[in-house]
Amino acid sequence: MSGQHQEDLNEKARRYREGEQSAPPNGHREPSEKLSPQHRRELEASAIDQAVWEERGYETIQRPDSGDTRPRQRLKSYGIPNWAIKEDWNFPGLIIPMYGPTGRVVSCQWKPRTPIAHNGKLQKYASPRGIESRLDVHPRWTRLRHGIDPGQPMMDIQDPKVELWITEGVKKADSLTSRGCCTIALTGVYNCGRITAHWVTGKTSTSRAARSSSATTPTHSSSVTCC
Repeated sequence: MSGQHQEDLNEKARRYREGEQSAPPNGHREPSEKLSPQHRRELEASAIDQAVWEERGYETIQRPDSGDTRPRQRLKSYGIPNWAIKEDWNFPGLIIPMYGPTGRVVSCQWKPRTPIAHNGKLQKYASPRGIESRLDVHPRWTRLRHGIDPGQPMMDIQDPKVELWITEGVKKADSLTSRGCCTIALTGVYNCGRITAHWVTGKTSTSRAARSSSATTPTHSSSVTCC
């Protein structure tokens, strides 16, 4: 992602990390203006709490009006490939910001209205061109709090006492986050092999010849669950 929207998301994530902003209590929320009713229902059906989707910044991108190219140009500025946005029936779609282990926006995913035939198969999601696979950590788990040493605030994702979950897909990870599970998301089942990751940037690389049901990531957690 790029531009002012990314900076706004980074600033929002920073406020959550440093405790300057907290979510309103559950049960006292107005419907999110950034999401269509259809997308709200989709996230609710995925067992994602409203607080979790608002903290991440899910957003509906509406269908371009006649002569108005701004929705499509915005997605192009994020690097979303043309095959995923060239037709009006690709809209309205869902943009999903992705955050690295340090809490900053590192990428995004675009979910068009319906899956698109591309490269011989139906694609439910599109990622920015030229962006390497990244680890995704919901901003909730990179918020600073007091850990083992009261004088040294740390993130949940850093705390060895916090159980760590690793799963495929941002929405599944956000469902786990809604259940109180500190979770890392991998984008795509092709990452379910041996994983090498840079913990600061969140960049990952995989060995497709060594696929398995487990994954290795740089972590000091005493308990790791892959699902």
